[in-house]
Order: sequence, then C-alpha cells, then structure tokens
Amino acid sequence: MGKFSISSIESPLIYSRPLSKCISQDVFLKLENVQPTNSFKIRGMSRVCKQKAEEGFKGFVTFSGGNAGIALAYAANEMGMQCHIILPSFVSPRVMGRMAELGANIQVVPTSREASDAAIKLANSDPDLTLIHPYDDEELWDGYSSIVGEIKSQLEGKIPSCIILSVGGGGMLMGLTKGFEKHGWETVPILAMETEGAHSFNKSIKAGAVVENVMTSIAKTLGAPSVAPKLMEILPKFDIISNVQSDAAAVEACLRFSDDHAFCVEPACGVSLSAVYQGILHEIFTSNGHELGQGPVVVLVCGGCDSSVKILKDYAEKLGIDIV
Repeated sequence: MGKFSISSIESPLIYSRPLSKCISQDVFLKLENVQPTNSFKIRGMSRVCKQKAEEGFKGFVTFSGGNAGIALAYAANEMGMQCHIILPSFVSPRVMGRMAELGANIQVVPTSREASDAAIKLANSDPDLTLIHPYDDEELWDGYSSIVGEIKSQLEGKIPSCIILSVGGGGMLMGLTKGFEKHGWETVPILAMETEGAHSFNKSIKAGAVVENVMTSIAKTLGAPSVAPKLMEILPKFDIISNVQSDAAAVEACLRFSDDHAFCVEPACGVSLSAVYQGILHEIFTSNGHELGQGPVVVLVCGGCDSSVKILKDYAEKLGIDIV
C-alpha cells in the first residue's frame, strides 16, 4: 500500500498442555499479545492508517479504552503523522503514558460515549484530520480477518471445535466472521466472552438491539460504549455463543496463565482463558444447546498492555483471590 510499511506480524499458534488438561481436549493459543503493540489491534489500525494517509490526511483521531489507541499511536508514530486520542476517565495512567510516549495528543473525558462524541467533533473540525473508529470499520475487520487464515495454515488441516475470543466493541469478532467467510469456516462455533460490567454484546443479544454499556468492570479495554451495529446484523449467519464471567474469574485466569506460560495479559484477555481454566467450556456449550466437537479449541490471546505482575496481584487482593 505505497510507501508506508508499518504492519503486524504472523503471531504464533502454540499448543497449551496446561489448558488442554483443564478440559481433556487439545487447546491452542493464538498469541496476539506478541504483536508490536501487544494486541491484535495493530492488524487493523496499520491497514486503516495506510489507507487514510494515502488519501491525503495529515493526522488521525480516535477514541479508545486502551489497545486501539496504543495501536493507532504506534502506527502514527512510525508514519510521522499526528495522532489525537480521546480517552474515558477509567483508562489507567499506565495506558495513557504509553500513548503519550508514542507521541499521541491525549484528552480525557468522563465516559466512553463522551469520548466517542468528542473524537467525532475533533475530526470534523479540521479537514487534515480523519476519524479512525476503534472497532466499527470495514478496513479494520479486513485486517483482523487475517488471523483466521493464519490459524487455518498453522493447524495444518485440522478444523477447530471452537474459537474463543473476548468482545469489547466487536471489531475482532467482526474480523473473525469475515475470515470465516473467506476460508469456509462459517459453521465453526465462536465463543464470545465478556466480563460483568463490560457485557454490552450480551445485553444487546438479549435485547435484540444494540444496548449502551455503563462500564463497571476492571476489564477496562472492553469498555466500548456499545458494540458495532453490523455485529447484530450478522449474528444469524454464524454460530456465536455469548458468555459472561466475573472480573474475579478473568483475573484468576490471568494469574494461572502467567504461571503456565510466563505471559502477563490483562483481564480483558483473561476472560477468554477463564472459560477453559474453570473447566466450564463443555457446560457453556451444553447450556446453549450446543455440543462441543472433538477438534482443537483455539483461544485468541488478544493481549493488552495494561498488565503486570503488580497489577494482577493488586486485582487479586481487591477481589479476594488467593495467590498460590
């Protein structure tokens, strides 16, 4: 796409013996946490930024709960472009600091919805600026869809019994469905995980329409104001199961994952791992009228930069989780 070469890497798919033991079935981990920005978001953001720069824009604007903003700041920094990120106040100083180190101009407002409104207003105020939506954009989804092609190649012909991922605004889920269409995996079940207090997708499914979320979960990077409307439209075409777990379950999964695989991920990622660590995957499928097949289970380790040993220990203490 022209002179701009910033892009993602093909992330590893590794077999996890500890997680496989939890459900007596092969579990593989798609390690998006090793991307240059520590999350899958760079797959989409790099693609959109290249496109917008070649259209003549001089700077980018987004609103974000964390990982999309970091990916945009990273791409903009590599390209020598302006970057403005509007953040809700629940975003941690650690995440804000990482964006600032990458040269982003940061503005903080009280809520996710106000961040969205402020970003749109800023982008509309200057013809040199363009809004890059953090999750509701076809180009983003196309970028994320590359994950499916990689998994298909890395599994060497095996068909997953399911793919597990976390849902915030639904960008990665939309990307996954696009990848499924490209590779003939439309019947592969998707388990969409959220934490309580960040479960706008689950609420929207129950309501039959997009529902606004008031963020109360510690999984801050799942704190989109609402899911992408297109997500609700494509639901009947795919086998998508929604499940909600507690913050405590997500944090406990992060801690166990750190012990088992020496990676620190944030609760927004841990909630996907929690379905396996708690040994409840078969139960989730059964309670939703499904049967989990015998093929490998793939967990998208979406990543996240807002995690460290200290942060996880602080969460554990706050939530009353024993650290062994």
